[in-house]
Amino acid sequence: AEYVEAAPMPGVALTEKLMPILLWHNVLVSGAVFATGNALFALLLFAKLSPISLASRLLFLAICAGFLYTTLSKFLVGFLGPDVVRTPTLGVAYVLDEQVYPYVPPVVYAINVAVNDLKAAVWCVSYVHTAKYLAATWLLSEVGKRVSLGTAAYA
Repeated sequence: AEYVEAAPMPGVALTEKLMPILLWHNVLVSGAVFATGNALFALLLFAKLSPISLASRLLFLAICAGFLYTTLSKFLVGFLGPDVVRTPTLGVAYVLDEQVYPYVPPVVYAINVAVNDLKAAVWCVSYVHTAKYLAATWLLSEVGKRVSLGTAAYA
């Protein structure tokens, strides 16, 4: 029987990098990855946070910081100059077509729209838009406090 090399498959490079860690070829690296994962899990467990509530709280803080920075800098324009607040780069492609085109072309559009909306909320382009994102992230954090990720995944 003759050996035939298979065509490259997506994700194989990642698998080749992960297998030595998962198979404990280098005990120090595998132990560090395992200990880091367990430490993060323990922190989330003892803080009674789910990944959903943690992500929504971080997003909530980012939107609040962007709102405060944008609003306060508009008040301080007379002292600091007009170039303190950069114009947000809305509408720029954050993911290129070549990166995901063979797999899922609509994903590019969805990611760009989501990032564009988040940047518009963080940069406080519209107070109504920012208020909606603040309410949504607060609601997600409250849901995350009461419903674990495992329960949400089964629902």
